[in-house]
Amino acid sequence: MKIQFEIIINANLSNVWGVFVDHDQRARWQRDFHAYEQVSGSAGHPGSVAKLTFIVNDQKRKLTESITERRDASFLAASYASDDGTSLIVHKFAEIDKNQTHWASWGNFRFRGIAKITSLFKANAIRNRMEGDMQRFKLLLETDVAGAND
Repeated sequence: MKIQFEIIINANLSNVWGVFVDHDQRARWQRDFHAYEQVSGSAGHPGSVAKLTFIVNDQKRKLTESITERRDASFLAASYASDDGTSLIVHKFAEIDKNQTHWASWGNFRFRGIAKITSLFKANAIRNRMEGDMQRFKLLLETDVAGAND
């Protein structure tokens, strides 16, 4: 399953990138995010591996995040693995002007086992989750972060 989203954020590229790569900020915009544990490498850089924990409907869901490519302030690609399958997520950021940033995100999800069958019913939920995360990120940047940096 492939999905794509784009959003315009009314904040400068430097602030957007800074919050996006700050693991301590994830819980503020990623729904159900619970914990980040660095396993190897330099956090957020190519070759690094981290364990992510989400709590969804009172159940822990664990993902292994592997950063595959990073170009500061403009591009981040990572693969994610779980018991249900794997995904590749690519994020691209571009400055529109000094106060606006364009964020495009692409996801390619591959499921295995029973998740392959149930994914047909969860496609909208996955799309809604990613779009919701982007909207929460936008709100965070346009309110809290923007106000702190005035």
